[in-house]
Amino acid sequence: MLCILILPVGLFTSNYLQKPLSDQANRLEHFLHETFQDQSGDDRILSSGMVSLGNNYASDEIVFTAQMETKPESNIYLKNFTGFLYEENQWSQDDATRQIDKVGDLYASYLSPYQYRNYQARIRNALTDQLDMESQTITILPEQKTEWDTTLTPYDLLTQWNHNQSTTYSFYPELDHVQNLYSLDLEEELEQFIQYDQSAAQRLYQSVDMDALPRLAKLVEDNPKTDLNEITAFIVKLLENYTEYTRTPGYMSSQEDAVESFLFSTRKGYCVHYASAAALLYRMYGISSRYVTGYVIYPQDFTYKQGSFMAEVPENHSHAWIELYFARYGWIPIDMTTDAHQEIHVEYPGLDEEELQQLIAQDTSDFSSLQNNRNLNYGFSSVFRISDRAVILLFVGGINITVILLLIHYFYKKRKKESFSTKEYMDHILHLFSIYPSLKDIDLLDEKNIDVIHHTVPAFPLDTICLLQQKAQLVYYSPYIVERKDLKRLEKCCQDAILSKLPFWKRIFYHYIYCLY
Repeated sequence: MLCILILPVGLFTSNYLQKPLSDQANRLEHFLHETFQDQSGDDRILSSGMVSLGNNYASDEIVFTAQMETKPESNIYLKNFTGFLYEENQWSQDDATRQIDKVGDLYASYLSPYQYRNYQARIRNALTDQLDMESQTITILPEQKTEWDTTLTPYDLLTQWNHNQSTTYSFYPELDHVQNLYSLDLEEELEQFIQYDQSAAQRLYQSVDMDALPRLAKLVEDNPKTDLNEITAFIVKLLENYTEYTRTPGYMSSQEDAVESFLFSTRKGYCVHYASAAALLYRMYGISSRYVTGYVIYPQDFTYKQGSFMAEVPENHSHAWIELYFARYGWIPIDMTTDAHQEIHVEYPGLDEEELQQLIAQDTSDFSSLQNNRNLNYGFSSVFRISDRAVILLFVGGINITVILLLIHYFYKKRKKESFSTKEYMDHILHLFSIYPSLKDIDLLDEKNIDVIHHTVPAFPLDTICLLQQKAQLVYYSPYIVERKDLKRLEKCCQDAILSKLPFWKRIFYHYIYCLY
């Protein structure tokens, strides 16, 4: 009967309180996060390759201003961090010279960074000449109140030059990566460079620890694929249909990998989780990929001011995406985070949006392992993970049951006291003094202890103590019958005297839980 009564109350309360409690918790956590950040310094998404186990509270504080002569027609990605290997929820920083050295080793002769960049520029220029494109410039001006130790680099960079407080880049903002790069007519020397560059990328950027990601590896094993476009369709379908974008996904279990928790447990996350999951899946399929963080500037961010287009970029424009390697061009940025419509838009050489949607519609991949692992994680706390609503329901139900049980216990004790014999009633009164350690072992019936009792409980008058001892002597050692009303008056005096010495929480404990009164 208790369960039947409590269940609807708990369900109603959990539905009613879930959102306001969650909002209050997020606001409190945001406040604590900002306070800690103010004390400990900046913890931007750019600062490391850490894949967060918790919420993201990027602020709207302006970090830098971007200035361009013409307004861009598409998003501009400014890269800061490039991930190399993924271990224990973190990407290690990639070294720009790592691939250059690897290509140099394969090239059978030393290849300097200058030669490497020169080869890449010649390939890019061949494409831009074919498309008849012109470069543009973008200037990055950091906010003076913001500590700035970040180097942001646009894609398709030509040159850069530094000023006192700003950096200007010359680049191709509208370079169409979807063009067929394989149709380019390149010199034999460049063709050889491309061959070794691709080999180096395969050796360096396909590494992944399959044993550390068993559920992700099982998902790939259940869905064998070799075609790049089919792999992309599989990843996009997985992220669009089985995850939800939010900056406040809650906290993941520290006993499981962040990417596996994102895909198989919480199903909620933001850009770092989407980008990490996509990069790891590509690598498991044998596709060279890299995890990247930086800032994204949207066309609508730019406004025309004093002869140029300016965009004030806030901290919440920090972003994470991936790069895929293409043999005749290099690394191309791919954004794998869902937009406001829960959609992902991917285009690269050999794949456009229309073909991607067709491949997604034709995809028959097996995602059953995601359902089977929805709440099955590693570790005790993860195995018993339940939803926020269920937590509130259990919490409210537990409080209700506890209150009801305490009330039953309280009224049972009260009723039992009504049936006390005179001797039992006197035992109850004398037991009131046991809550004082100094009176616990003292003989309350000994007249010599009257002063001790009065000194310990000053609110207990001497004449009342004497009367209590007299009544106790009669109850225990005389056939004389003591009136129950006399005992009630003595009990009331004892209660008032003891209550005056007790703090509030002890009064509640002894009255309602221990039922001493």
